[in-house]
Amino acid sequence: MKRYQIIAVVFIAITAVSSAQIPKLMFPVKKGAILDTWIEPVSPNNLTAVTLHVSIADCLQLDHVDIQRIANMFRVTIYWDDPADGNNCTPDSPPTYHEEPLGTLSSGKYLVSIRSYYQSRMVDFDHLSFQVSEAPSACAAQNIGNVWIEPEVPTTSDTATLHVSGEWPTSGFSLNSMLTMTFQRTVKMNMYWSSPGSAAAPVITPYEHEAILRYLMNGTYTVRVESYLDGKLVDWAEMSFEVKPAN
Repeated sequence: MKRYQIIAVVFIAITAVSSAQIPKLMFPVKKGAILDTWIEPVSPNNLTAVTLHVSIADCLQLDHVDIQRIANMFRVTIYWDDPADGNNCTPDSPPTYHEEPLGTLSSGKYLVSIRSYYQSRMVDFDHLSFQVSEAPSACAAQNIGNVWIEPEVPTTSDTATLHVSGEWPTSGFSLNSMLTMTFQRTVKMNMYWSSPGSAAAPVITPYEHEAILRYLMNGTYTVRVESYLDGKLVDWAEMSFEVKPAN
């Protein structure tokens, strides 16, 4: 056997013995690794608040959360630390959960990036996407019921009154502000409402509001009334009326 062949055989033998003696390195899962992420409700609409849920398998406590939003993208950074009563943590301890509210969102597709930090070091990341749909039209249809003008056919010398009435499916809806604008022969009324609290009674609640229209010109006017709930357009109605010359 040639010398270089003997050297090669010896090297292979040494390598085999070394491999048998050195155990395979096993890297433990880092504390704070993300177990699961999801949102509730599963199918949100533009009237429901969205909540992000994050779970980790370790017995940790939440330190703080940083959340950033750019258009339809969220970046949520969660910081964990060891609990003060860490001695109570056992291998059978349940997963640690955190709920982070994302708020009421406009309809569209959203992407959430989640980063998990343990003792100020990033240990894991995940992401999810979800779709926000328009709220069912049944609720909005009960919002604006009727729009009318008094007098029905005003003249250029009259002060007319614009009326809008409707109803909400429960009590507790509050009108924050109402803005009426007139430009040439177009009248725009915006109503801004707030949702009721959890103690709202499940009874249909009617409403009626009015706005004064002055200095009307001869001709046909178009009226558009829009209703906003928590900043989102939920219903609208249109009508027209005729203004006659004063005698």
